[in-house]
Amino acid sequence: RGLENFPAFLLIGVLMFRSTSAAISSGANSLRGSRSMIKAFTFPRASIPISNVLQSALTGVFTMAAMCVAIIVVPPHAFPQITWLLLIPIFLLHTLVNLGITLFTARIGFYFPDLSNMMSVIGRFLMYGSAVMFPISNFVPPGLAMDIITLNPLYRIIDMARTALIDGQVPALDSWLIVLAWGIFLTVAGFIFFWRKEANYGRELS
Repeated sequence: RGLENFPAFLLIGVLMFRSTSAAISSGANSLRGSRSMIKAFTFPRASIPISNVLQSALTGVFTMAAMCVAIIVVPPHAFPQITWLLLIPIFLLHTLVNLGITLFTARIGFYFPDLSNMMSVIGRFLMYGSAVMFPISNFVPPGLAMDIITLNPLYRIIDMARTALIDGQVPALDSWLIVLAWGIFLTVAGFIFFWRKEANYGRELS
């Protein structure tokens, strides 16, 4: 599915993956990159990774608009349908997942700055496991491995966008539920993980 319009398949995968890849890398550098502000002012440190995600989301709005224009213009063309409106809730769920990831990587990157370079490696593995450039079903047979891959929230998000934009269909209910569950879990767990060291971030930069 989707290979009848491979340019659109690839554009959607690459552009949506870049959003999560940016969340991983920017989160890892967010606290140390705001060193002067953390040392000078007292404020909730979680606002730093949260503001990074919101800024990325604002940029992502224009990226999504450009993506839609691109898949209309590039042959074999994907023309607007009513299901394209589903890109809005898909984008919001994607932002929620990115927020959770950013909160995790912000604390990890603060205590282990050398691991920031490893984030690109993690991002590469995530790319291969999210069907960014090719359908995973062409390489992974049905079974346990495929079941694990389909639990990957980014795989689901990209697949949902392709279903709505290329196929003109409503994504399956289980995809919505899986992504929503991941978004809530990552955000809540990420906030708790980040907040437990809230008092240390300014002190350890002094």
